[in-house]
Amino acid sequence: MLNIKNINMILCILIFFAFEAFGQDLHSLETKLSSLNKTLIIEKTKLDSLNKYLNDKVKEIDGEKEKKVRDNEKITRLMASSVTISSDIDNQRKKVDAIGTEMEVLKSDLTGRYSSIIDSLNSLEKGTIKNVDKKEIESQIAVYTEKKLNVAPKISLLSLYPEKILEIDLSKVNNSAEKQMYRNYLQTALGEVNVRLDNVEARMEESKKIITLNKKTKRFLEESEFETNIRPQSFSTGGQVASADHNNNYGITARSQSGLALQAESYILLLNQLNLNTKTDANSKWNIFFDNKNPSINIEEYQKLLTLVKKRLEEYRLVLLHKLNKTK
Repeated sequence: MLNIKNINMILCILIFFAFEAFGQDLHSLETKLSSLNKTLIIEKTKLDSLNKYLNDKVKEIDGEKEKKVRDNEKITRLMASSVTISSDIDNQRKKVDAIGTEMEVLKSDLTGRYSSIIDSLNSLEKGTIKNVDKKEIESQIAVYTEKKLNVAPKISLLSLYPEKILEIDLSKVNNSAEKQMYRNYLQTALGEVNVRLDNVEARMEESKKIITLNKKTKRFLEESEFETNIRPQSFSTGGQVASADHNNNYGITARSQSGLALQAESYILLLNQLNLNTKTDANSKWNIFFDNKNPSINIEEYQKLLTLVKKRLEEYRLVLLHKLNKTK
């Protein structure tokens, strides 16, 4: 008859092999996403080149038209070639959009898988199974939370411009139909803000978890007499071993920094949209981000950015609620 110790051992083995098999499938999806990203960069470069070529042609046509003696035949040829280039640009843009769409679908799939792994690891950590390395599980939670954060969809800008929305004053509108129209605008704007706030809070929670877990890992390693030899490792994924480098911004590696950088860009754009006419030092600091050819951001800076975006969203939300409640 199996005793509790043997049952625990069997459960540990089953969990390990489940992660091993799941990890191999996960690795193939991650490889596909990485490949698509490289292809996207190449195709975007081609699109940029075509746009530049078209702009050069337009300048050349304008230059020919401004000459005292115009060569109409040459202008016609240039215009004909520009039409061809425009068609090439449309086709290239469709190709770029198609790759982007495929990547978003893949990211959504990966997000679901990472969430399942994190939930399983959390259950394992809080479970009653003995001989489970809690430090290893915490390390895994940090690794997969980082992966999940890295493939999260970029936040979109508000569709209704805040400066225009804030100009609405329902107390000065007498026509009932017009007042209802403006109230609908305010309700829509409020709905958008609530969605963005949910997004920001979710990202903040994930980044906070990464910082906390990696600080614990770092402290554990510093206290260990084998610090130089021990590194937190993930379950094998198709022969690859993922590790959280505790010397590199709390586990955010160069690979994930590029993912965070893309997300940071979208949050900075939203921040600028919410700043309206205010140009603070904090805004200037984040706008410098766009001046870098290869921008990067660590997890703590990312958390600070999210905190600022949340603050602006909450301020905007408060004003919207005040405007809506004014005429009740």
